Amino acid sequence: MSTDNKIQEFRESFAFKSGQSFERRRLEQTLANRRSELELLNGPSLLTRNARIAAQELSRVIEILRDMD
Repeated sequence: MSTDNKIQEFRESFAFKSGQSFERRRLEQTLANRRSELELLNGPSLLTRNARIAAQELSRVIEILRDMD
């Protein structure tokens, strides 16, 4: 069996797919925590505007991760 076939077989395995799913959920939770911190940020208007924009971008990334499962 060639190396390419072994790699492809591993990528199609249950363990690999389960690991990917776990990592996506872990990343989703981490990003949600950061988004919450940005939403709670207080300060000068420019800082809060940038934090709000960053929180919106994190929301988009979180939705993409959720759609992958």
